[in-house]
Amino acid sequence: MSIFDKHINLRKEFDVSALNNRATAKKLVKRITSSWVNTVVLDFSDIEFASRSFLDELNSHLPHIDKEVKKTNMNASVKEMDELVQQPKDQFDSTFTKTESELLTF
Repeated sequence: MSIFDKHINLRKEFDVSALNNRATAKKLVKRITSSWVNTVVLDFSDIEFASRSFLDELNSHLPHIDKEVKKTNMNASVKEMDELVQQPKDQFDSTFTKTESELLTF
């Protein structure tokens, strides 16, 4: 990490062990975009849970931020949820549509 990197410890930043909602993600995105540095490191140390809505909101903004954003120290369940929300949406749509059509068949 260089002097041009910003390290944000999410546990300390929000004083919680669970990141539960879109509003928290929006605050984080605002903090990232207002920073003057080129690289922002999001440290998930001691974050026990991150909701689908938090991670979806965060990940939906990351491609539009003109900075490199790195996520570190995610526990297994947070990492799994992060990977899940990053999967292509059409993968879920086709699965849901197939299941829905099966359920509607009499």
